[in-house]
Amino acid sequence: MGELNPQQWRMKHAAAFLAYLHLGAGTSYLILWKPLLQFCNFFQDKVLGGAPFWEPIGLPTERFWFSLSMSMMYMLAFLAWECSKDVVNNLGQMRTFILSKATSTVFFVAFFFIEARSFAYIVGIGVDGTLLALAYWLYTSTRKSLEPKTA
Repeated sequence: MGELNPQQWRMKHAAAFLAYLHLGAGTSYLILWKPLLQFCNFFQDKVLGGAPFWEPIGLPTERFWFSLSMSMMYMLAFLAWECSKDVVNNLGQMRTFILSKATSTVFFVAFFFIEARSFAYIVGIGVDGTLLALAYWLYTSTRKSLEPKTA
């Protein structure tokens, strides 16, 4: 891999950060699978005033869905890591990352309105929406930097 331009260098390091972030977040599900949602319910009740606007999110009784979430987080970590190793040839890996973040953000919004007005959905919108915007901006600016310059 040759010399990276500033956009490619930024993407290389941001993708590595995203890889470590998702590896850590996915691993945290092993011990925080229930406390994360308990904290969201506590925060909305004690800090945001609770009912009548806010509704508690149901707590999980088993780890089935968290197993799938961990799998997805590790997949996203792998995609970001592959991009960070060779931005020029692996930038396309970030399209799947962006699709995943767009999907989760859209469904967090939808479920907030049709399922329960829970603070946990707002957290999901904030976290994944921010990561979506960041990944999309990094991807598009890096892709543009790879296009041949015309006179």
